Amino acid sequence: MDNQSRSFDVLCCRPQGDDFDLLTPGAFQGYAFRFGEQMLLKEGYDWLLEVLATSHFNFPLSASDAESIRHSLRAVAQLVRSNDKSIVQQDLEIDAVYRHVLVPTVARVVTEAINDLVPGRGSAHLERMLYLISDNLDEPPTVEELGRTVGVTSRYVQQLFKRHVGMSPKQYIRSMRLNAVRNSLKRLTQRRGLITEIAGKHGFDHLGQFASDYKALFGELPNETLSENG
Repeated sequence: MDNQSRSFDVLCCRPQGDDFDLLTPGAFQGYAFRFGEQMLLKEGYDWLLEVLATSHFNFPLSASDAESIRHSLRAVAQLVRSNDKSIVQQDLEIDAVYRHVLVPTVARVVTEAINDLVPGRGSAHLERMLYLISDNLDEPPTVEELGRTVGVTSRYVQQLFKRHVGMSPKQYIRSMRLNAVRNSLKRLTQRRGLITEIAGKHGFDHLGQFASDYKALFGELPNETLSENG
């Protein structure tokens, strides 16, 4: 495209009216689709309309996103070729494919790509998720809930944590909980039965695994932390 090679499974976005050259190999399958302005506005994607109307982007697609788009466009092609449905019915079904699959998929891909391109955008999302975890350690949010809070996919949440925190969200939550237990133990002077109570309060139901994780992180067992506190 435009004298530059592109890998497979890439979503190329071009503004309406923009001319470009496209050379493909003989057995190549390419798909082109257009988003109407009214559809994007109706579905609440005014920000996406602004991006697509002014920018030239080439977004790599995950295998699942690429297959989802292929499947959707094949369904649209079959509807267009279908002779057993009225034009009105065809339009309704094609509109549903766009609204429920194509637009949300492209919006998610573009969102994650822009988060990577704009300095600080991903960090701002991560900061919001860390606050959410910190405020809800007793019942921490799932990866899916974290993603919904900031408007990104679960996969992107995992990527942000790996890139900026060096561990998965699950590992981070466990570490935060273990630190909360340690801080509680360090403030105690009475020991009897309190380790089990505090561990349970912070979501650790399996005491053997809790003790193992605690020692792996702090180099000592919970009762040794209490002994230091005397």
